[in-house]
Amino acid sequence: MSRIKFEPGEQILLHGQLLRFVRRTKTQEIVFTCVETGVSAVLSDKELAEHFRSGDLKFRVEDAYGDVPHSDVPDIPFSQLSHDQQEFAITRRVYIEAALKLPSHRNEDLLRSSIARVAREIGDQRPPSARTLRRAIARYKKQGRKLKAVAPHHYRKGNRNCRFAGQVVKAIEAVLDEEYQVAACPTLSQAYGHLPKRIERLNRGLPTELQHAIPSYQAFCKIAEKLDMYEVEKSRHGKRAAKQKYAQVGEGLSITRPLERVEMDHKVLDNWVLDDETLEPLRRPILTAAIDYYSRMLLGYHLSFSTGLASVMASLRHAMMPKAALVDADGVILTQETWDCFGVPETVFVDNGAEFHASALAHALYQVGSGLEYAAAYTPEHKGIVERFFGTVRTSFCAGLDGFTFSNPQEKGDYDPQASAGLTFSEYREKFERWLIDVYGVRPHSVTGEPPLQRWREGTRHSPVRMLDDPAQLTPFSGRTEQRKLQRQGISLDKRRYQSPELADLLTWPEFDGSVDVYVNPASAESIWVYHPRRKRYVEVPAASEAPRKRDAASREAAKIAMDMSRRANADIRAAGREASAATKKARKRKASRDSAARSPQPLVARAERDFQPGCVAPDDGDPSNAEPLRLRRMSRK
Repeated sequence: MSRIKFEPGEQILLHGQLLRFVRRTKTQEIVFTCVETGVSAVLSDKELAEHFRSGDLKFRVEDAYGDVPHSDVPDIPFSQLSHDQQEFAITRRVYIEAALKLPSHRNEDLLRSSIARVAREIGDQRPPSARTLRRAIARYKKQGRKLKAVAPHHYRKGNRNCRFAGQVVKAIEAVLDEEYQVAACPTLSQAYGHLPKRIERLNRGLPTELQHAIPSYQAFCKIAEKLDMYEVEKSRHGKRAAKQKYAQVGEGLSITRPLERVEMDHKVLDNWVLDDETLEPLRRPILTAAIDYYSRMLLGYHLSFSTGLASVMASLRHAMMPKAALVDADGVILTQETWDCFGVPETVFVDNGAEFHASALAHALYQVGSGLEYAAAYTPEHKGIVERFFGTVRTSFCAGLDGFTFSNPQEKGDYDPQASAGLTFSEYREKFERWLIDVYGVRPHSVTGEPPLQRWREGTRHSPVRMLDDPAQLTPFSGRTEQRKLQRQGISLDKRRYQSPELADLLTWPEFDGSVDVYVNPASAESIWVYHPRRKRYVEVPAASEAPRKRDAASREAAKIAMDMSRRANADIRAAGREASAATKKARKRKASRDSAARSPQPLVARAERDFQPGCVAPDDGDPSNAEPLRLRRMSRK
């Protein structure tokens, strides 16, 4: 067995116990002494090798100054030291190597002359003393001539023992838990304001000499720095925010071929655009993108001003079909590279937007043999490829164009993006496609290290893409989507009736609920595409009735005039009816007021004025001329 070299006083760490080397016996066994207990231990070289192989043994555990390291201060590698500390260690090793070449580095005169010579050669203005250099040589040799042995270890200095009583520490932790780690998100200074009351409660009943002092704000902050930041963020902002800020990020999926996974999402771009005809500012366009995970190349896109299902369908249709060259009005190709990315994706990965949960999207993808997967709620990191692409679009494309909207209001200043817009919607779309092909497509990606276009082409050599059987399969991705009732007469849509034998068996299917998804091609109304839930595919249904007859221009103009006259006549009739109704209501109110007055009892004074003459009593016959003189008597109201 090979002998292991030990320096006098060298220390090892075995099973968590610090042992110091004493000597070797005549039988070549090694004697150690436990630093804490002083008990001796005898081990052989073979036993030490076995312990080292199992990870239970560490050699030369002393720090650079020969002291046992603090258990709560982990050792750091040389590369993590500051630049000044690394330069100090390199310079100090030059002095040490020169001294080790001397006949004896313990000779004071020889060591001083060596130090002076080295200082002149390297231009050091502050050379070490002979005594300092001898201590550095001892540490250098004891730790196996490691450079880190002569580097300054300032991070190990200072008292790291807690100077507060256990009850005070518990009070600080209680304040941090109850006053700082709450959803209201108070500051540390606000939470510290609750600490004096806690300390006062601790001091109740204690003698003056045993009462606890209130920790300073700096000490409070140091204890707060030792908290688990994930738990702090979780308590203050929620589990989702803590996960996004501190959760570990893995290497991602293992995708081995193009079109194995395609991610889709929307993004409002950061430029205002102008209307192509009026040149008035419109708004910021919305990019619906479908990007290939393997190559990081965009397969298809759609620029519009909405995030609906139509934008998703248009982007997928663009992704599956071969792209035409981008040309100007004279037919000149505007791009240097060709955008030869197309094919049917194996899986389309989307978020939980309403447009992505439409049954029409799932049916259309299943029709062409593609799968549809959804990310978990509030997890944008699950589709990080398309999210990262949107960030590249903003910094590399949008930032250099007119009408750019700054995310920081201070950077924006007095700049008005809406007034500074200078590109029409068509020009903006042309510039985006040129940037996509000639800039983004040929620039090496930060993750793959290859340009997206080059990686796509190399990937399709060993994994060819799958094409559609027929361009007509893209029909469900075109036009509008509606839900209609299927009856015995067929499907009624836009004043036409559509019927086919494929739909007949649906009416007798027990699981059929009566509604079907219909795709309408705006280019032709002679047929529609209906999803057949029993056959799990789309079927083309021809029109069973003639299209509504179109009138000529004169007939349309005459019908328009007649319609206007009819509207005006109806408006006059409605106005006359409203006036008559108002007059009737007024007459009814007057009649009701008169009837109410006749039924109600009259006041005494009014009856006296109406029925009697002054100083007389009305006779029984009602003739005022036969009135009798008025006698004073009590009158009662009946």
